[in-house]
Amino acid sequence: MGETRPLQRLPRRALVIAPIRLALAGLGLAAAIVAGSPGASALLAFAATAVATLTLVIADPRARFFRIPELPPEAPADAAEDGLGRLALSAAFPSTVGVAVLLAVTLAAEPTLAAVMAGILAGLGLAALAGAVELLSFERAHGLRLYAERGTSRVVCRPRDGRTAR
Repeated sequence: MGETRPLQRLPRRALVIAPIRLALAGLGLAAAIVAGSPGASALLAFAATAVATLTLVIADPRARFFRIPELPPEAPADAAEDGLGRLALSAAFPSTVGVAVLLAVTLAAEPTLAAVMAGILAGLGLAALAGAVELLSFERAHGLRLYAERGTSRVVCRPRDGRTAR
């Protein structure tokens, strides 16, 4: 039997990364305007890309392959939960960090493209909030807390009231 992996509470992970993405988006938009993108162009690029990204993430057909089972297996009793810092770190790689790097790289050469990158971050942040709402609704409906084992896509659960889920 292998070592027990730390757990990451799924709604908490989404709620930790969402404000990070939204803050980076706001900073990126402001930086694009300061770097020379015309305000109207930057706002249009930002808003259109944020809406498109949100729509694509929410409507992603691959999501049907990653549905939460009706009753996920129970988490190992000895599994520890990751703290907020570790949640933020694991949720930020690679998407948030990658888009933020692209934003920084495009800022000097093409500020309006940087506004597009900021829009992607905003769309990802809004999608994280929408995902958190869905996860919290699932938890409430089933009396569970949902977790992922760190470094895997395996979803496990713990009962909300401390009893066994079975």
